[in-house]
Amino acid sequence: MNRFSVRIILPATTAILLFILTLFLVVIPRFRENIMNGKRQMIKELTQSAWSILEHCHHQEQSGQLTPEEAGQKAVSLLRELRYGDENKDYFWITDTLPAMVMHPFRDDLNGSNLSNFRDRHGKKMFVEFVKKVQQHESGYVDYMWQWKDDSLHIVPKLSYVKIFRPWQWVIGTGIYLEDAKKEIASLTRNLVWLTAGIAALMAFLLFYLLQQSYRIERKRRDAETDLNVSRERYRVLVEASDEGLVMAVDGIIIYANEVAATMTGFSLTELINMKLNQLTTNPHRALPTLQSTQRLKEGHHEITIKRGDGQLAEFVTTVSASTVAGKPVDIVILKDITVKETFRQHDIAFHKIVDIRETGLFVAQFNFKGRILWINEKARQIMGFGDQNKLPETPMLRMVVGKADRKLLVDKLQNEGHIRDQAIAINLPDGSIRKVAVTLVLVSNPGDASLLCHGMIADITQQEQEKANHEQLLANLTIAQSLYLQPAKDFLKPVASLADDTPLEKVLDQMEAKETDAVLVTHRDGQVVGIITASDITHRIIGLKLNLQNPAYLIMSSPLITLHDTDPVFHALDLAHKHSINHLPVRDSRNEITGMLSVSEVCEKWLLQPAFLLKRVESATSVRQLADCYKLMRLQVEALIKNDAPVSLIIQTTSTLSDTITRRVIELSINDLGHPPARFAFLCMGSEGRKEETLFTDQDNAIVTEPVSPDKSDAVRSYFIRLGEMVCDALDTIGYTYCKGDIMARNPQWNQPIDRWRTYFHDWIQAPEPQNLLDAMIFFDFRHVFGDENLTRTLRKFVDSETASKPVFFYHMALHASQWKIPHFHAIQGSKGSEAIDMKGVLQPLVMMARTYALKNQLHATGTLERLQALGTRSMNNAEMVNEMIFSFKFLLKLRLRGQLAISEARQPLSNNLSTDVLNNAELHQIKKILTLLPYYQEKIKIDFKI
Repeated sequence: MNRFSVRIILPATTAILLFILTLFLVVIPRFRENIMNGKRQMIKELTQSAWSILEHCHHQEQSGQLTPEEAGQKAVSLLRELRYGDENKDYFWITDTLPAMVMHPFRDDLNGSNLSNFRDRHGKKMFVEFVKKVQQHESGYVDYMWQWKDDSLHIVPKLSYVKIFRPWQWVIGTGIYLEDAKKEIASLTRNLVWLTAGIAALMAFLLFYLLQQSYRIERKRRDAETDLNVSRERYRVLVEASDEGLVMAVDGIIIYANEVAATMTGFSLTELINMKLNQLTTNPHRALPTLQSTQRLKEGHHEITIKRGDGQLAEFVTTVSASTVAGKPVDIVILKDITVKETFRQHDIAFHKIVDIRETGLFVAQFNFKGRILWINEKARQIMGFGDQNKLPETPMLRMVVGKADRKLLVDKLQNEGHIRDQAIAINLPDGSIRKVAVTLVLVSNPGDASLLCHGMIADITQQEQEKANHEQLLANLTIAQSLYLQPAKDFLKPVASLADDTPLEKVLDQMEAKETDAVLVTHRDGQVVGIITASDITHRIIGLKLNLQNPAYLIMSSPLITLHDTDPVFHALDLAHKHSINHLPVRDSRNEITGMLSVSEVCEKWLLQPAFLLKRVESATSVRQLADCYKLMRLQVEALIKNDAPVSLIIQTTSTLSDTITRRVIELSINDLGHPPARFAFLCMGSEGRKEETLFTDQDNAIVTEPVSPDKSDAVRSYFIRLGEMVCDALDTIGYTYCKGDIMARNPQWNQPIDRWRTYFHDWIQAPEPQNLLDAMIFFDFRHVFGDENLTRTLRKFVDSETASKPVFFYHMALHASQWKIPHFHAIQGSKGSEAIDMKGVLQPLVMMARTYALKNQLHATGTLERLQALGTRSMNNAEMVNEMIFSFKFLLKLRLRGQLAISEARQPLSNNLSTDVLNNAELHQIKKILTLLPYYQEKIKIDFKI
């Protein structure tokens, strides 16, 4: 106990003494030196400033502004009044090189006198020393004794800095009193002494506390030794009574086994002791795995096959853990028998014959990676694509499941809930194809049993999934059509032209041609509109009746005028046009004034340009100009969807589908101009394009990945794809997809590289998650294939999966970045609606970042935020309610972002992501306030999940 106390007190006491010695031997002298250096530098700079006054006066003398006498007098006058210091009593003086005093502000008795024999209290001729110093070095420091400021009776040490002014042979100087520096040093020393005393007192208290704790710890240690001896004996008895086999091995040789292990393996305890572990297994692939570096057993759960003492094969689940006994490393192996008894088949054979004739796929399988299908009926065999009816499939069913996330979901649900009902998954068939199925599983083994023995049902739902997709597409098309059908007439107005009713027909034709319109209004002298003339009227009445062109306009006009109000829906305009067999309808506003013209044929043309029609138009386009026209029509469709409150998922599906189709067509047109590509390549989109979350304010984020080529071809290949990237990005900018401000585009050679270079990019981003790399991750890790060889994209995605799987610190930093994202403040939500605005992209960003982090962690290849959240479900966030909240919040915020952009576009202002409260009602203000309150809780959730 005393030794322990000494080990605590001695180092602490030594540390305190070293601290004190360092303070007084190093720190305080260094501070003293620094203070004096600071004082010296100060008077040097002050003297230099005063010297510049002399130089200025001398310059005026040389320029003829002052005589030599006037220049000297002016300099003396200026320096006499120059003061500094705390009491404003520090000063400058001037002597010549005789030396004689030219000016001293406090010793008028010295002015003009010879100072050659002037001495201080210690006998030093300080003024002579001043002259010597400046004659030798131009300037320098001199210490001496002098009166305290203006008190001639108080003589103290002083240090002065002097400098010669050569044109006049004057020596100018000023000084500091060393008493001031000593006071500062003394004050610093006192403060440090008090600080040291405080630290020493604190250390003494801590030493006392640690010493007290050491006695308590020692008592507890002795008590623990006693308890340990008792627990060892109890553990030995417990091991012998366990229903699980336990084996202990050193260097692969069994040194201990309990009776249960002997019974399970069919060997006696004497036979087991000193037996090598690998002698128990006949199949090396079903043996206990070892570590290559030490030949120790690999910790964890393993399935092995043991040849029992009676010659029968038995299957076991083992739990291996490492420990130390008597200072030696040992491996502890717990055995659990999972052998499927033959009687299982005998008892259930009658049931199997019954279900085998049903049209339901049934099976019995161990649902782990090495587990086998133990029984399967004909229908399940057909669904899974197995042909041979006389033997069981060798492929473990869990390995058939497509996607790591779905495999993990099945295993987790079976272990936690014991059953799964109608879970939709995709499975790989033996012929390489993929099939959508629904599985129902019931766990029949114990929940903790690693074999996960299940009874299951399987159904082919490929056709139902296709019908569901077709149904959703039909609903989307109907929604778009309906949104256009219900739009108000004012959204389709064209400028209206008018002319007097007595205008000659010749001028009517000239005016319609000049204004490029096929309809004009006819007005009376009082300004009242009395009719309309259209291209149809000209065809049937002028040409058909061969009228003289000097006749007045009212002769061919259609009257009375049929109009509609600007708030009437489009379907009302179509109804009026059908009833009256007309194509043009003047539109009136709330004051009953005609503000524009609606062309029914143009409305019908836009109505027919639904996504399906528009996509075909894009695919058949032969120029960038035609694609730009398609982009404008797409914007009109999207604006109609926003106005009619269409689902957000439908809006972003429309924008992303058309964007992808336009991009593919641009690439095809560019390749037609450049010639066939010299190598395989993939064109990728990233950022919001990659997430399929394009809005009305989206720029380009794209890249090109090429296959590796031989060095002799690399220059030609690189030149081709750089040119292709430039042509594609330039065309997209012309169409309406603006250049990326950060230059993350295929036209930038940095992002137009072979796949090996892209592997290096992602490796560096993952291995070194620095701030810039995390910003790159926010864009590049959402990459999605658009055109070219999709195998290159898949290869790159697999590489990202493998790299991130071995780098958990990458996800830590991504989660940290998401949790620290500053959520924009929205003042208006605190009160009534006003003119405040909020950056909606900044509000959406935490949800996007969280979904990305969880998806990459679970190796989900979905890139859209909604897709990611829906796919994650409860797999990794363990809170279905929170996931649903996040999905709702994302849709709501994205909907407001789109509406805000539409309002900015209609106001003909530059597009941005800022949302003004002017477009929100009180309910929406309340909802966005609630969401902004929830976002910090989501950020806390990711902190907990990633242990931040």
